Amino acid sequence: MIRHQGEAANVLGRGRRRPSGDGRGLVLRSVAVAAVASLAVMVTPAMAAAGSPDRQQITLELTGPHFLSGLCGVTISQQGTAHVSRTLFDDGRIIEHIEVDLELTANGMVAFEQPRFTVVVEPAAATVTLTGTLVNIHAPGEGQLVSEVGRVVTDLLSGDPLFSAGRFMIMEGDLGTVCAFFALGP
Repeated sequence: MIRHQGEAANVLGRGRRRPSGDGRGLVLRSVAVAAVASLAVMVTPAMAAAGSPDRQQITLELTGPHFLSGLCGVTISQQGTAHVSRTLFDDGRIIEHIEVDLELTANGMVAFEQPRFTVVVEPAAATVTLTGTLVNIHAPGEGQLVSEVGRVVTDLLSGDPLFSAGRFMIMEGDLGTVCAFFALGP
């Protein structure tokens, strides 16, 4: 499952951020690990021929509990798809353009998540870079409930964050609106 998660961060000058270690790092590490794990399963048999990148189109069905369930204390179910356009290079680099369309439900409430982002795996630099709208949840009549937009660079092996810049509501702990929406019910 491809899912994005955030990390509380402290600004260390000029957009550089490091985790504060308050436990919310699960979100960011999970997205990096999920992206890399999904790549590892599909990359091995399909490595690009020398000099010619291999391009793939993949559609994944996403069902089950949404990652916000653990942060909001209410089970939020997700149902939808992720469309991945993947390019594999002979030097091991991977670029994925990902579009996710989910319906989220809990306690009779319905919201939609439609993130659009790019994942770049750079084995030589041992990094994974996510750029774009990582989380975008909105509800009819309510508007935007939560959003994670920007650029995040993580360590390829550990998933630890190296850099982030952007608007990260989850990373900053701003979950009141989205959690209240799902907790209340109609």
